[in-house]
Amino acid sequence: MRHLLPLLLVACSTSRAVRPLPAGTGALTASLGGPINADLGAPIPLPLTTIGYAYGVDGKTDVHAAIHPTAAAAFGVFGASVGVARQVWDQQGGSPRLMTDLTLHAFGGDAAAGPPLAAGRAFAELSGVLSWDVREHSLYTGTDLFFQPGPRATAHLSPLGGAILRRGRTGVAFEAAWLAPYVDNRPLAAHWIGPFHRGAVQLKLGLELGLGRKP
Repeated sequence: MRHLLPLLLVACSTSRAVRPLPAGTGALTASLGGPINADLGAPIPLPLTTIGYAYGVDGKTDVHAAIHPTAAAAFGVFGASVGVARQVWDQQGGSPRLMTDLTLHAFGGDAAAGPPLAAGRAFAELSGVLSWDVREHSLYTGTDLFFQPGPRATAHLSPLGGAILRRGRTGVAFEAAWLAPYVDNRPLAAHWIGPFHRGAVQLKLGLELGLGRKP
């Protein structure tokens, strides 16, 4: 079951596909949180972090990039991500907006003692998100598909949902996800928390600070 570990590290940022940025504007992004683990005496989310930047290309398309500081500091694994999010259709009354996002991740370093001394891996993440704007705020739900092409090809689908509260150019996101809900987590060395001993529940807090002209 070790093939689940990359998913638990990669899926540490809040959704990048909720509402597109206005054209020509940017945003600094950060997130904190991760899958809930019980190895420290109480079930708590791992304090994984990401720091990134997003740019609105045309009002429907965002490009974004991020780094993963906690993975480097705690595990000696350095990672970076780049991606593009695209609005497929906008919200119409009670009908939600649909956005998709494709993100590529690259990680390298020592994740465990012993040989090999260092290794690199690349991962892809594809998500589809339905969102509803309530005044300046947003509610959303969707699914995320994680794919590892090698050395052993694996794919995992995870449902997610959350809310973004905005004031001016600042947005605070609260998100929950159920990573790989069909996988039995009992054989894993770490004690991940998931309903019916399946997958891992993940809780995350995100922050977005808008830059550039106002919409």
